[in-house]
Amino acid sequence: MHVPFESLSRTFQDAIHITHNLGLKYLWIDSLCIIQDDLHDWETESKKMAAIYQSSHVTICAAKSEDGNGGCFADATLRETDPFSGSDIEVHVRKCPRHIISEAMFSYSSFFHSSGNLPLFTRAWTFQEELLATRVLYYCADEIVFQCKANIDCQCGRISTHMAEIGDRTAKQQYEAALIDHRDAQNLQIQWYRIIKQYSARNLTKESDRLPALSGLAGVFQSKTVLGRFLAGLWTHDLPLWLTWVVWGSHPPLERYVAPSWSWVSVLSGNQICYPLLEEDGGVSNDKVENELCISGIHYELASSDPTGAISSAFLLVKGKAVKARLVYNYDPVTPGGGGGGGSLLVLPPFGVSLGDKQVDFTCDSSYRVINLTTEGQDVWCLRLLTVKKRDFFLVLVPTSNEHEYVRVGIKHDAVVEDGNGTSLDGIPHSQSWFDDAEEKEMKLI
Repeated sequence: MHVPFESLSRTFQDAIHITHNLGLKYLWIDSLCIIQDDLHDWETESKKMAAIYQSSHVTICAAKSEDGNGGCFADATLRETDPFSGSDIEVHVRKCPRHIISEAMFSYSSFFHSSGNLPLFTRAWTFQEELLATRVLYYCADEIVFQCKANIDCQCGRISTHMAEIGDRTAKQQYEAALIDHRDAQNLQIQWYRIIKQYSARNLTKESDRLPALSGLAGVFQSKTVLGRFLAGLWTHDLPLWLTWVVWGSHPPLERYVAPSWSWVSVLSGNQICYPLLEEDGGVSNDKVENELCISGIHYELASSDPTGAISSAFLLVKGKAVKARLVYNYDPVTPGGGGGGGSLLVLPPFGVSLGDKQVDFTCDSSYRVINLTTEGQDVWCLRLLTVKKRDFFLVLVPTSNEHEYVRVGIKHDAVVEDGNGTSLDGIPHSQSWFDDAEEKEMKLI
């Protein structure tokens, strides 16, 4: 099939010029090589994307472009007026960018420019393409940046200098290093968390792509076996730990089913997911985590032939200590002035659970989900996941109309913390923990 060069977008035309000047014969562009709006071709070809990026000679990233019309190349021309002739003078220059030198930014982000004009790094799809690629050329607003598995450099040379000064590595370099020592389960857990933390903060045009846009990386990690089987963004090995994700914000719910409520994938893209227990500064080692939840069954139905791609349904059958509590709204559901409209969610966290005369606030997965599924004062269930240093991590679950079936609406991740006198900082003496006398309950989490 012949495609006229003039019919291609500016970015595609620039990519062809770059490929030709590099002496390469072939160029793969996903939106041209995968038939758009053809589900069968998409399912067939999308599974190959990880191998394509891993095997490519170089991946071209139009980092400064918002869409296909932005192109790869920056306009580096200044127009000045000649004070003698009054005519315009074209001066060709290249601005020296101010690179980020913060150690934290290099550790947790692909953003190595302080400039906010790099739309590429807000897109979820491009994240795995960057990590999987052998080499990457970033065409930025001010210069070109090159990164491979071991090094990164730019035209002005300041990135490599700053990296040496702070003694840190980029997200891609951290990913490559983790795969070398792939038998260390905790090392891979931390690396997967790094991926989640960055990927979840990026945006998708179609929320149904939440898992497919991560499928290539998930396949790489699943091949290492130590994390177990991929489960909607989580892993079967140490599954109670993977259930301890936290998200902040009042984001609206997804319009269609993407993942079960117990998976962070069920949260709208652009909301950063955190795992307090896996933080490199403040996390804990696996030998200090006591799993308190038994996973007795897993149902996981794929929506395509991609084993790490989209799913059509999933649920967990679990058994663990659970207590019934009363749901508390920590905000006024009626707008001041009596106008209705949903009230204020400025109080954080906006929800809590109470048992007897004790109340504990929890972090909701989405305030919209809580409001849509509950009424103030109704019964909810608190299911203990694990214990760390006398701290109970438990899910807050809302029953559905089906018997023994529950939906996750939030998590309490520091429920029992003793002070020097043996008293819980949440007001619950450890000797009177909610779960000490609780009975084990079998539940289906959807």
